[in-house]
Amino acid sequence: MTTTSYIVQPFVKVPKKGLGPGAQRSFRDAEGAKRGAEQIVQSGRALGAVAFSIVADEATDFCEEPVTLAIIGEVPASVADAA
Repeated sequence: MTTTSYIVQPFVKVPKKGLGPGAQRSFRDAEGAKRGAEQIVQSGRALGAVAFSIVADEATDFCEEPVTLAIIGEVPASVADAA
């Protein structure tokens, strides 16, 4: 059985290192993840965020490549380039 997860990865300021990952949040659907990414950045809790989906097969533990749904605000170049 496959399941699709919708996740937001925020990016926060890390002293002397620049941007670093914050705590991920899960959402019920793609639109919720996009709104969540926007809200995290607009509220000032993160400088940037990426909303993405990932499909996983629970029987085999195989995960497909993540699909970027939205990039909001400032994210590391490696993340933006991968989208």
